[in-house]
Amino acid sequence: MNKTNITKFFLILLTWCFLFTITGCENNSNSSKAQKTDSSQSSSNSSTKKKTKSNKSYSSSSTEKKTKSNNGTYKYETSDGSLTITISGSSWRSAHVITTGFGEAYDNQNAQYDRGIVNGDDLYDSSGYIKLGYVSGNRVNYAGYNLYK
Repeated sequence: MNKTNITKFFLILLTWCFLFTITGCENNSNSSKAQKTDSSQSSSNSSTKKKTKSNKSYSSSSTEKKTKSNNGTYKYETSDGSLTITISGSSWRSAHVITTGFGEAYDNQNAQYDRGIVNGDDLYDSSGYIKLGYVSGNRVNYAGYNLYK
């Protein structure tokens, strides 16, 4: 290799390193902006709740908005087994019991459990990145199964 080719190679290499560094920094700044937005929304929601509570103590005629809650236990049962999902606040857990014919104690001992995060009406795995299902009214759709309260 001659000196000109080596110089071109290093310039290209430096350009690629610079582009990857810029791209990586840009993604981190976007995620921190999203976190700041989420935290500012939650702090504004908490201040709204505080105002509502303080108004309620002073005036008996004020009405407080009822928020829809997905909390509860949803079930799907067949002769082959059962799937139960319990939602509580921003988390959910599930138990999948397969009926084997060896008895309920054996089946419950070999149940499969999972848990995750609830964001709005959506159910995510424990990392929060993979959407596994959603809540719609008194029904949860999880892994292709419809579970009801």
